[in-house]
Amino acid sequence: MTSFSPASIPMRGNLRCMMIFLALPALGISTSGRASIASGGRVTAYFVDDSGLVLFDTDGSRTATPACAGPKNNFSFRADTVAKQAMFASIVTAWSTGRTVLIGGAGTCPDEPMVERATNIILQ
Repeated sequence: MTSFSPASIPMRGNLRCMMIFLALPALGISTSGRASIASGGRVTAYFVDDSGLVLFDTDGSRTATPACAGPKNNFSFRADTVAKQAMFASIVTAWSTGRTVLIGGAGTCPDEPMVERATNIILQ
């Protein structure tokens, strides 16, 4: 029996999507609002409630914080699909192992006041 390690999963597709996302403003293509990128940080806390709302904080740097978001690196999403449940698993993995993360934000705060919605998470 072979053992499975999350680190063995190729990240090429996610990195390609992130590179495209980062290149959009340079091409003059608008992303939603002032979406932010938080990088080089660790997940410092997370919270999940019975409706599937996930809130988490990171301690890295952040670019282009949207007007609706507060000064901290707080993010949210609803874990109501399999893909978003995988995002939650990534948050728990990052928190429990101390790995750094790269978070892509949506530029909106629909879940909680002053908390930007996360659209993707990359474990670094």
